Amino acid sequence: MTVNEAIQTADRLVKNHYSAEEKVRWLSAVDTLLQRELVERYQGGTERRTEYTLSDMDTELIAQCPYDEMYVFYLLVKIHYFNGEIDLYNNVAEEYNNKLNEFRKWYARNHRDLPTPKFYPNRMRSGSTFSADLFNRAMEAANGYKGVKSDVSAD
Repeated sequence: MTVNEAIQTADRLVKNHYSAEEKVRWLSAVDTLLQRELVERYQGGTERRTEYTLSDMDTELIAQCPYDEMYVFYLLVKIHYFNGEIDLYNNVAEEYNNKLNEFRKWYARNHRDLPTPKFYPNRMRSGSTFSADLFNRAMEAANGYKGVKSDVSAD
């Protein structure tokens, strides 16, 4: 689905007064989220520009069929939110979240995790083969440890 197709579909479903520029910005926010949370995290994910403008109307969005419906739902979420239509907003937001979660699960199942970089424990993920001992030795080396340890408890 392209940026233009998502906007046209949302406009057919719900008449609204929001500009194409605003809708492009909203779609840009969704694809930026997907780019950062999924594509960049998994192998095979390539960097791409997700800050769309009106000149990007023919750009393919990240999620493709059958997950591309989420873009239309997201546009409807924003329209209903800004119109103050809370019941409609809640219904459409739930469907958007369902579609987004389905896409996340599919993407995670079909792409391999990037290896966890060594020496960055704050980026560790469960199940990694990261060695705490290796990290400690690297930290000691960085702090000037020369191989002689004094036993602090003996003093």
